[in-house]
Amino acid sequence: MSGASMSDQERERHEVNGCLELLFALRSEFAQWQGEARDGSAREVLENVLGHIEALEREYRAAPGRTAGAAGYPSSPTREHKTPPSI
Repeated sequence: MSGASMSDQERERHEVNGCLELLFALRSEFAQWQGEARDGSAREVLENVLGHIEALEREYRAAPGRTAGAAGYPSSPTREHKTPPSI
């Protein structure tokens, strides 16, 4: 493979890992907001959003060329969270 090809693969790998990092952060925050929601309809909406984020995360984890162990984020959110908006 040429140097340009490797460079493109490396760039793509970093982009995929960046997407996974963003999806992990979003999933973490929405999971917290869902737990703090005051009514059933708000929890349901957030549950649907979480399901969509998790589906996107699965797609990115299965992306071709992704290396095993890269950006190995846990399946359950563990980061500190910002205060959610009033729901």
